[in-house]
Amino acid sequence: MKPILYFWCMIVPYMGIAQDNQITIKLIDAQSGAAIAGATIFYHQKYTFSDDNGEFKLDAKGKKSFTISIQHIGYESYEKTITVADADKPLILALQSSVHLLEEVLISTDQRPLVSQKRFDRATVLKNNPKNIGDIFGDKTGFGIVKRGGYAMEPVFRSFKYDQLNLIFDGGVFISNACPNRMDPASTQISPSEIDRIELIKGPFSARYGQTMGGLINIITNRPESSDNLTIKGELEGGYEANGNGITGRGAISAVGKKMDISLQGGGISFDDYRNGDGELIPSSFKTYNYAVKLGINPGTNQRLQVNWRQSFGKDIKHVSLPMDSPKDNSSIISVDYGARNLGEKLLTLNTKAYYSFVDHLMTNENRPNNKMVAAASPVTSTTYGGRLELGIQAAQKALIFFGADLRAVAKDGVRNRTVKMMTGNPLDPPREFTDLIWQDSWQYNMGFFAESNLLINQIWDFQIGARVDYVKSGANNPAPAFEVLYGSMDPKSEVNISANASANYNFGEGGLVQLSLGRGQRAANLLERYINHFNVGLDAYEYVGNPNLKSEVNNQVDLTVKNIHGKLYWKTNVFYSNMRNYISAIVDESLPRKYMPGTEPLYSKRFINIDKAWQSGFEAELGYHFTKALSANIGGYYTHAQNVDFDEPLAEIPPFTGLASVRFEKKKYWTEFKGRFVAGQDRVSASFDESVSPGFNVFDFLAAYTPVQNLDLTLTLRNIFDQNYFEHLSRPYQNQTESGMLYEPGRSIRIGLLLKF
Repeated sequence: MKPILYFWCMIVPYMGIAQDNQITIKLIDAQSGAAIAGATIFYHQKYTFSDDNGEFKLDAKGKKSFTISIQHIGYESYEKTITVADADKPLILALQSSVHLLEEVLISTDQRPLVSQKRFDRATVLKNNPKNIGDIFGDKTGFGIVKRGGYAMEPVFRSFKYDQLNLIFDGGVFISNACPNRMDPASTQISPSEIDRIELIKGPFSARYGQTMGGLINIITNRPESSDNLTIKGELEGGYEANGNGITGRGAISAVGKKMDISLQGGGISFDDYRNGDGELIPSSFKTYNYAVKLGINPGTNQRLQVNWRQSFGKDIKHVSLPMDSPKDNSSIISVDYGARNLGEKLLTLNTKAYYSFVDHLMTNENRPNNKMVAAASPVTSTTYGGRLELGIQAAQKALIFFGADLRAVAKDGVRNRTVKMMTGNPLDPPREFTDLIWQDSWQYNMGFFAESNLLINQIWDFQIGARVDYVKSGANNPAPAFEVLYGSMDPKSEVNISANASANYNFGEGGLVQLSLGRGQRAANLLERYINHFNVGLDAYEYVGNPNLKSEVNNQVDLTVKNIHGKLYWKTNVFYSNMRNYISAIVDESLPRKYMPGTEPLYSKRFINIDKAWQSGFEAELGYHFTKALSANIGGYYTHAQNVDFDEPLAEIPPFTGLASVRFEKKKYWTEFKGRFVAGQDRVSASFDESVSPGFNVFDFLAAYTPVQNLDLTLTLRNIFDQNYFEHLSRPYQNQTESGMLYEPGRSIRIGLLLKF
């Protein structure tokens, strides 16, 4: 009997292991040693969570080793390869506190998105050497770009543009343009080289970061990596682009310690006029300079205080498609963040933010043909301030609830000073002076309250639900007399807007996902739509007149996403439908004659109105295949069909069907990529908006990078290889130029770049 008992005593433990095939792992805080509950662990396209004791178990059946990835808000992402043979006893893993606990929007990863979302990492953002942030979106699925020259580009997503897209920086900083023509959108106020990543939510599926009608674009800027010892790092970067004689330069340095860090970066871009595919010179030169300082203090292991200060300076900017150019475009932005985590048993995070921005802009027609008759100069300003307070509660092991409040306030002022030198063809001596009220000293503030919950049920199901309520008030302190006559009482307007969203994910197989998102997003009309006073702000030559009585736009949207991974094959498709109410557009109003230079075409002005009913639907699709570890290919396409039901015509300014394709070869020291865009003609245009059709085009680029030695990168970009002469549908046509026409894109161009890290 004894030999038999000895046998069973020896074999039973191993039978248990063979039956369980499970590895137990415990997560602790590296500083305090406390257990970390509610972490999400990814392994082999599966998911699990740490319990209240910080523990979780992994199925190791049939595995010799595997890699796990751990995500938890407030901690650095953690990856580790587990060898099954070495895991005969519970493993303890320590997570490091994250200096990045501020400025986060999406706490999930791309592996398990909670809402319809997309991320672009730094390499993806910068590989095309964008002139400004708007330029980044030119080859991104679902996007078009509004261009006014070689500068001041802005993204359009599906049918949404401008304030219909909630574009913010670092999880809440909002910047508003001063120029009515949007020569200075937020996309020009921060250098692309500052970007760490871009996060996109594709619709009204976020409640935490302000009114979001058509989508949220969160641009996260660079932050230093944490270090227990003093570490100094830096970068020097430069480039030259032949077409346009473009010169770019940037420098950055950071000093990081355990308790404090500071980083400084600055640079400049200078471009002359470029030539299109037919060799014609396009007036598009500009110069911009910028710098940014970021100071971080870590008062404790669970706290972070951060101050950001940045300025940008633009000068001699030609806007070929607008009535005037910009001799000056300056901005200053300051933000202060404080974040803390693990403040109690259930209080997971506390994040606060305050910011202030000021944009000082000047536009003139001094280099335009009509300056001989009328000299015009418009000094305009925009002041924005706001902040947010958010608490994150670990309501249960797998449930996070965020709630808080935010404030966004905008004030705009400025005039147009005109010196009329000629009238009806006759010189005036002396010339006559006029001052036109553009913004009418208008203002708007928005106070919002929000709550959002993320619930991770198991490896198959997870959900998100959120809602927000906004109180919005706006007014004009100095209305023009004619504007008062048009609308009567100019008392401030106030409204209450309600937004809500819900999303459900079904995770299947080895990386499969079905995601259904529902949302209602409501946006109040902005100051341009309410108070602009007889000013040219559109694609056309019409004067536009604001409407303080506009109702808030509403977007009721449904998104369905399906994606999967089949070995070397990856595919993803997204279909969407939006039912929009009170959509804001502009129409020709024959009761509003042209105010300035009356008698010239067009004879009437455009007034902003609400369209009672409109809708859009469409799709985005992507397909990728890895032929080898080094060689991969991707194709995709997207299309939006948008309709103005009230006028029985298409909505204006919708990107046409676009196809994308690329082939990439990547080794340790170099990579090359050949890519193409295939854009259809757009014949679905708005007659009431006086929109023109556009032809299709195909354009191809080649990109390459080489690292000859560590910390030195060389890049080569060949744009528009076949020298196509083409223009984008959303580009502005020439206005007030010696010759009229469309804004054609640059012809063939080569760029070389160098990046040195130390």
